[in-house]
Amino acid sequence: MVTEKQEVARRGAEWFPPSSPTRLRLCRLALKLMNLPGLDRYFGTALIGKSAAAIEALSGTR
Repeated sequence: MVTEKQEVARRGAEWFPPSSPTRLRLCRLALKLMNLPGLDRYFGTALIGKSAAAIEALSGTR
């Protein structure tokens, strides 16, 4: 599990700080889209590598 999280973090690290003005715009757009219902889960899954339901199951919370 740790190895998987480290791989996800390495893939995401290239976006912070954004390496170009285009990536900066995309990052800002993604942050704005995260406020929309449905897309919040999509971006959350993209950032952490697992769905919210899977994380809830691992943590024992619902």
